[in-house]
Amino acid sequence: MMGFAGTAWLLVVLALVLGGVAIALAVWAGSRRDSDASDRAHDILRQRLATGEIDEAEYRERAQAIGPPRAPRSATGRWLPAAVVALVAVVVLVLAAVVASGSGMAGGGWWGPMGGHMDGHMGQRSADGSAPAAIPDAADVTVEAGEMWFEPPTFEVVAGEAFNLTVDNRGEVFHDLTIDALDLQIDVDAGQSTTAGLEITTTGEYEFYCSVPGHRSAGMQGTLTVVEASN
Repeated sequence: MMGFAGTAWLLVVLALVLGGVAIALAVWAGSRRDSDASDRAHDILRQRLATGEIDEAEYRERAQAIGPPRAPRSATGRWLPAAVVALVAVVVLVLAAVVASGSGMAGGGWWGPMGGHMDGHMGQRSADGSAPAAIPDAADVTVEAGEMWFEPPTFEVVAGEAFNLTVDNRGEVFHDLTIDALDLQIDVDAGQSTTAGLEITTTGEYEFYCSVPGHRSAGMQGTLTVVEASN
C-alpha cells in the first residue's frame, strides 16, 4: 500500500533518475561538441592541403596535433539519446501514476483491489475488540459489512428492549462496528459474523462506523435510532 513514506521514496527515486540522466546527457553532449570541433579542424586542414596552402608534411604534423578524427557514428550512437529520453519518460509516467493512485483519490489514501479505501491499511484489528455476549431469546438485528459499506446503513430498535446485534462481514478484510456513545465495538474477521447482546434505554440517534483507519471516511458509517416503546 502507498502511504506518505512510500510516496516520498518514489519522489526521491524519481529525482535520482532524472539527475542521473541529466548528468549522462550533459557528458554526452560535451563529448559530442569536442568531437565536432575536432572534425571541423580536420576538414579545414584537408581543404588547405587540397588548395596547396600547406604541404603534406605540415598537414600530417597539424593533424597529429589535433588528434585522430572521430569515427562515423554507429546506428546505436544515433538512436541512443532518443532511447534514453524515452526510458526516462516511461519512468516518470509510471511513478506519476503510482503517486496519483496514492494521493489523488478521495480521502487521500490507497484504493485496494475491491475498490475500497484502505488508507494504507488492510484492516488491522483494533486494540479493544470485546463485545457483550448474545442474549438468549432476544430479537435479532443483522447488519452486513463489506468494502466499504454497511447494509442497512440505518436501523431502529426500541428503548429498553433487549436485542442481539449480529455483524456479518461479507468483505475480504477485517471490519468492526463501533458505537462510541455505547462504548461498543464488535470485531468481525473476513467471512465471519459476530453477535453482541444489547439493551439501550436512552432514546436518540447513535452513530456507528468501522474504526479501521480509512474505512469510516470511505463510507463505512451509519445510524442506529432508539425509539420509545409504543403504548
